[in-house]
Amino acid sequence: MSKINLVDTHSELNFRVDQALAYRWVGIDTEFLREKTYYPKLCLIQCRTESDEFCVDALAIDDLTPLERLFGNPAIVKILHSGRQDVEALDQRLNHLLVNVFDTQIAASFCGPDEQVSYASLVESICQVNLAKSHTRADWSRRPLSEDQLQYAIDDVRYLRQIQMSLQDRLAASGKLQWHQSECLRAFGNKDFVIAPEDGWKRLKQGAKLPRRLQHFARALAIWRENKAQIRNLPREWIMSTQTLLDICYKSPGDRNALSAMGSVNKKMVERSGDEILRVLQNVSVNDQDDPVWEKYRPLDGGQRRRVREIMEKLRTVAQEKNLSQALLANRSDVEALVAGESGILLLKGWRYDLIGRELQAELADFLQKPEQISA
Repeated sequence: MSKINLVDTHSELNFRVDQALAYRWVGIDTEFLREKTYYPKLCLIQCRTESDEFCVDALAIDDLTPLERLFGNPAIVKILHSGRQDVEALDQRLNHLLVNVFDTQIAASFCGPDEQVSYASLVESICQVNLAKSHTRADWSRRPLSEDQLQYAIDDVRYLRQIQMSLQDRLAASGKLQWHQSECLRAFGNKDFVIAPEDGWKRLKQGAKLPRRLQHFARALAIWRENKAQIRNLPREWIMSTQTLLDICYKSPGDRNALSAMGSVNKKMVERSGDEILRVLQNVSVNDQDDPVWEKYRPLDGGQRRRVREIMEKLRTVAQEKNLSQALLANRSDVEALVAGESGILLLKGWRYDLIGRELQAELADFLQKPEQISA
């Protein structure tokens, strides 16, 4: 087994990119850490072209922008497997999105019922190779990296082209190649990997269970927490746990003593952020407190639940007929939203709408207009 090229200088990276630009495709994978940070810490970038394979030491090279010439080149196919998190990690170091992406996991979900098929499974079924699992929990920030680690890492791109070609042929034969392209564009075409702090409350699902007045405190604290997490590059739960956030909403402390007296608030939080937390609570407008922040969930009635079951069964049938993952079409929450009359769901857009969404929408038209006649 040949020694893996570890690129750890800017000049070497430029040289490798110049070579890669002569080819039609590049396989990409990354190794990153995120357990202790808000943003993913990019450690290693693995690349495979028609004539080369190499690992880029993202910790040794401060300026990774040469990769933008390769990853942003629309004439070169970028092949990844379940690449959303990889692209998110790259986004922290590069200024441009990857374009012309072929995701093999998405492709596989169009070729069979398993939406989450693993890279190792595809390597085994298509390439007849069993991959080693020796470094699945490695600390990729530690240096030096062993040759065994680099071999393990490069395996994650070594077979991507063979898998891509096999799946692409199957997609083309079944008429689903354009569907796959549409899904890849949806997954990788928008630079929205980092949530805006002012939208931090949208991830706080527990807020919907709070009384209206307290919902405004929860939204304000969630926005503050998201902003702090980004500034300090720490997981949001490390800034303030969700349970502590909810406890503060219920207790609504008016001063540092009241905040300190809360069992879920530790001394360090009070010392570091106590005054800020109190200001956040005090700045919540009294005039807004009668309006809900989260829309209250309205349970479906009997007729709606029956219609959801019928649509789920129809989606199951369509997925089987088209030999694709049912989860690609819609999940139960999507179907419940459809039956409740919502229109912004994926099932009513693009290829999904053409395949089954238009038909379902037409069938539901009378039901949505006259639910009382069907909900007995």
